[in-house]
Amino acid sequence: MIGDNVASLKRNISKFFAWIMVSIVIVSLAGFGIQDVILGSMGQNIASIGKEKITVDEFLKSVENEILDFSQRNNVTLSVEDAKKYGLVNKALNDLIAKKIFDNLIKNEEISRENNSVVEYIKTVESFKNLNGNFDVEKYKRYVAATGVNIKEFESALKDDLVRELVLNVFQAPSKIDTVMIEKSIEHYFQSRNVSFIELNLNTFRNVAKKPSDIDVSKYFEKRKDQFKSPNIKKLKLASIKFSDLVNEQTIENRLIKEYYDENIASFKNEEKRLIDILSFSNEGDKSKKRIQAIKENSKLFDEEIASRGLKIEDVTLGSINKSMSKNNINLKKLFDKKTIGVYGPFETDLGLAIYRIREINAENQITFSDAKSEIRTLLASEIAKDEIFKLLEDLNNEVAAGQTLEDLAPKFSLSLEILEIENNALPERFEKDPNAKELFDDVSEQITEFVLLGDNSLLAVKLDNELKSRALTLAEASKDIKELLLKENLLIGAKAYFDKKLKPGNENFLNQLFEMNSSEEVFVEVKNRKLFRFNPDSQVTKEDMEKIFSIKEKEFILFNINSKLFLAFVENITPNDIDKKLKRTLLKQREQIFKQSLRQNFINNYLNFIKQDTDIKVNEGLIEGTLLNLRRTG
Repeated sequence: MIGDNVASLKRNISKFFAWIMVSIVIVSLAGFGIQDVILGSMGQNIASIGKEKITVDEFLKSVENEILDFSQRNNVTLSVEDAKKYGLVNKALNDLIAKKIFDNLIKNEEISRENNSVVEYIKTVESFKNLNGNFDVEKYKRYVAATGVNIKEFESALKDDLVRELVLNVFQAPSKIDTVMIEKSIEHYFQSRNVSFIELNLNTFRNVAKKPSDIDVSKYFEKRKDQFKSPNIKKLKLASIKFSDLVNEQTIENRLIKEYYDENIASFKNEEKRLIDILSFSNEGDKSKKRIQAIKENSKLFDEEIASRGLKIEDVTLGSINKSMSKNNINLKKLFDKKTIGVYGPFETDLGLAIYRIREINAENQITFSDAKSEIRTLLASEIAKDEIFKLLEDLNNEVAAGQTLEDLAPKFSLSLEILEIENNALPERFEKDPNAKELFDDVSEQITEFVLLGDNSLLAVKLDNELKSRALTLAEASKDIKELLLKENLLIGAKAYFDKKLKPGNENFLNQLFEMNSSEEVFVEVKNRKLFRFNPDSQVTKEDMEKIFSIKEKEFILFNINSKLFLAFVENITPNDIDKKLKRTLLKQREQIFKQSLRQNFINNYLNFIKQDTDIKVNEGLIEGTLLNLRRTG
């Protein structure tokens, strides 16, 4: 029965692929939105998709998981408002709708998995095994209990996932993919250039550069007068309540702190950490194997090997690795089984053989109550302060709506007032990453319109105190900046003419000629040779100048300015395809796999949009807002 239904589904999908070939509009899952679904009220479900429902609990868990995942990946703390602005709420809803569309299709097609398939899958999960590698019932029960559902609910959800996986396995990318373009892109990025960066003596070339005249300045100004404007300057008055101040004001009894510690003692542990370095050997010949063995026998050679490659310790270290981070990496997992510091390996990696050095081991240990006390106090105080801040936000905005000014509200609510000047609407650094603050500054006016909740749970309101609007500058006002611009241009022109005259064409030894020139007058200050790749640009060189360096031929040079210094970059030689053969094969394989995954994802996303047309989808917009409001108050 299952085989027939999956075969039928394959036939339907084949028809679908024929359909997309003529209308070919690729829509990614990110674009699979809710704009064209029916909005309305449907009781206590967030949405209905055919016969499937999205419950409030499902929606909440999905939103919370998106916020948690985003926060951990970007090391930020997000409010629900932030999550909405970043599109995380829509993503959570879109992903749930996509799941339910497939689930509805699966139910309609009567595709299922036997209970035995769930049992067999559970037995393969590493987290449910004991030290001997056997399935551990107690570990399984503890894991399920930690998810907040019972075993029946957990296994039912798992069964749905396995059925969904069965259907998604129908979508396969082609087994063979033309890798010509992938190879070309690797060759492009792995073209290296040995470049001599020469800092020129500025005084020497000032003497040969034409000094900008008043006529030059005037002509330059006339051609570009619309570019010369005074900055727009806004004088703003800020009113705020810092969340950290509210937290510090809370009184938390020691009894409550101790109770929290005792109830959550298992979470107060410092996880085991290891400081680990890695050295890769892309060539797996006898010479590399002998060197690896020598380093293992004498760990001091590890540092010598780093130095011999022109590297520093920070270039090869993985840093302090938490034990939990090793679960998905076989090599790291093996390293955490080692009892002492030292050099271990070789291990197989994508870049060839590698040896690892464990420099430090910090064992797991229990955090004492005295060490945890301050953190717990802050945590408990923050929970109380959150309730207070939401109440203050509501009260303040009610007062603003009633026509109260900042001056009226400041003494009543103990607001901190601050005067701030900004140029050309540039946000102060402390607000740059806060979308709520950005919106407030963008819409600033002479009257406060509202207080907003910032990412750190502080409150902020802004009003415009005074504004000096941008205006066109006169020639006299702009002349100083124009002279500096023209002088930089003339320095480049003068230096180019100087080298064109002094250098002998056809003589390949550029540096020798340069040193000869330097013996009669000081032409340069310093010469540095660097090997450049497109994917690893020099941090001191602008993107535009890097593009110029990669556009010129061997034995050619360009001149450019960095701040107030003048540089010449001479391309000594160009090495095409400067990449180890094994590394190239590895990269080709990785890129090919990513391309296949991308194709498969496109197939799935297109099929989703195809079956969506025949699926009755309704979303309860009002319940979504109510649910998010509740999450704001309890989050």
